[in-house]
Amino acid sequence: MNLLNPKFSQIFIALIFALLLTPFYALSQNDNPCDCTQRWEEGAHWNSDGSINDAPNAPSENGIIRCGSSAETQSQVGPLANCTYDSASFAIDISSFPCVEPSSGNIVFPLNPTNGQPIIWLNFDVRPDAGSFQIQINDNSGDNVAWALYYSNTITYGVNPNPNGLGVDSISGSCSSLTLAACGVESSSTWNTLPVPNFGVATNYYIAIWDQDADGNVQVNNFKARFGCGDADILLCNVSADTPIAQCDANGTYTLKIPVSGINGEFYAYDPNSNNANGLSSSVCLTNP
Repeated sequence: MNLLNPKFSQIFIALIFALLLTPFYALSQNDNPCDCTQRWEEGAHWNSDGSINDAPNAPSENGIIRCGSSAETQSQVGPLANCTYDSASFAIDISSFPCVEPSSGNIVFPLNPTNGQPIIWLNFDVRPDAGSFQIQINDNSGDNVAWALYYSNTITYGVNPNPNGLGVDSISGSCSSLTLAACGVESSSTWNTLPVPNFGVATNYYIAIWDQDADGNVQVNNFKARFGCGDADILLCNVSADTPIAQCDANGTYTLKIPVSGINGEFYAYDPNSNNANGLSSSVCLTNP
C-alpha cells in the first residue's frame, strides 16, 4: 500500500533534488588571500591603459594610494564572511621577521595568527616611482592587532576579477603569489613609513590583519593611507638597477653602464676589477621630486 500522497511525493523528491544541487561553497570556510581579499575602497583608480585617475570623483575600483599628506580612510574594516586563518592553506609566519612598533620604532615580535580565527585581507596599490608610502591602522574595539604586508610577485596596472570569487572585489596583482615585505602592530596615531620593493614599477599589496588575542573576532576601526608618491617627511632610500650594458674600449678595457632609478640617496656602483679608486664608480645622486 502506498501511504504517500502522489503530490507530496513529487514535492519531497523535488526538494531532495534541489538540496543536492545547492552549492557547497555557500557554507564553506574561506581561508586564503584569494578567498578573502577585499579591495581598499579609497584612493585613486587605474585607467584601462595603466595610467592613474587621481580625481576626487574617480570611479571604482579605487585602491591606489594618492600623493600628499591628506589621509584617505576606510572605516570599520572587518573580515569577509567565513574568512578564517588556516596555516595549511596560506601560512603567515612573522616569528623571525623584524616587525616594527611605529610609535617607538622598536622591533617587536607579534604572535602569528591562530588557526580558525577570523582574518582581514585588504588589497591596495602604490604607483611606480613612489619609493615609499605610509599606512596607519587604528583599532578601538579592544583587539590586539598585528599585521603582515605582502606584495604580489605578479605586477598589474589595474584590477581583475578575483579568481575565486562570486561577489568578491576585483583585485590587483596575483593573490596566489605573494612575498612578505613588512609586519607590525597597531599604529594608533603614528604612521608606518614603508619602502616599495621595486622603485620603477607599481606594487600590488596584500595586508593581512588579525587579533593576537584570538577571541573570535577582529575589526579595524580605520585603515588609513597617504604619501603614495614617496613624498613623506620621513625619507627612505630606494634604488633599482636595470640590465647592465657592457662596452669594449679601444685600449683593452671595458665600460659597464648600469641604468638606475630611485629616490633619496647618493649611490655608487662597485666593481673589484675597475681601474677606479676602490673599485667605485662616480656617484649618482637621486633626489625626491
